[in-house]
Amino acid sequence: MTLLESHDLVFVQELWLHDHEMHLLHSLSKEFVVYTRSGMANAVQNRIIRGRPFGGIAVFIRRTLSSLVTFCTCDDDARVICVKYVSENVKLLLFGCYFPFNDHSADYANRVADVLGFIENVCNDYHGFNMCILGDCNFECAMTNIGYSVFADFSDRCNLISCDDLSTRENAYTYHHETLGQRSYLDHVFISRTLKEYVCDYEIIDSAINTSDHLPVSFCLMIPCDAYQDKVHSKNSNIVRDYR
Repeated sequence: MTLLESHDLVFVQELWLHDHEMHLLHSLSKEFVVYTRSGMANAVQNRIIRGRPFGGIAVFIRRTLSSLVTFCTCDDDARVICVKYVSENVKLLLFGCYFPFNDHSADYANRVADVLGFIENVCNDYHGFNMCILGDCNFECAMTNIGYSVFADFSDRCNLISCDDLSTRENAYTYHHETLGQRSYLDHVFISRTLKEYVCDYEIIDSAINTSDHLPVSFCLMIPCDAYQDKVHSKNSNIVRDYR
């Protein structure tokens, strides 16, 4: 709820919810419309499920933005969810993503390419739109990382630029494993190069109420718009809530 109180858009990854549990997200706030996709749908159809749920994506859109921000699409594997922002001055596709984990398998690079292929196909249907890709990328921005090397090629073709350097934290990280003492910068925001100058208040939020091993990334996108205030406040959050 804290995230919804202070942001107009909230993208969430790793919901750990079944389809029949999605109503829990819709009941969090009447001020938001929610679009979701469970990561469990295919697994439930194909086999008996054991262990905890996995995956899933969602986006919360403040209702006062409904004339500007609308749902666009999501993929069948619950790895990408997309919304459109359309004003007189800017057309923007925002993709909330949950990229595959690097399990060092032979097909890891192909699975990353599949996610990017879906994004590119959506962009081809919306010629002239700028792009913002955010979420749990599961890779650090180093060419030694296979996932990033695949993404970097896509990023160059689409004229995207990373916003990692906007963080003011020293030794910044977005993932931490307390037991193993591991920290990594796995959650990123990539935006069309022409729009980066409008990104401000970029922050990695380290809050005591966050029970996830990922830290939310928050930023403001200052877009001139007559129909609404000129600040769109967005959140990439990996917080998983437990209902009791």
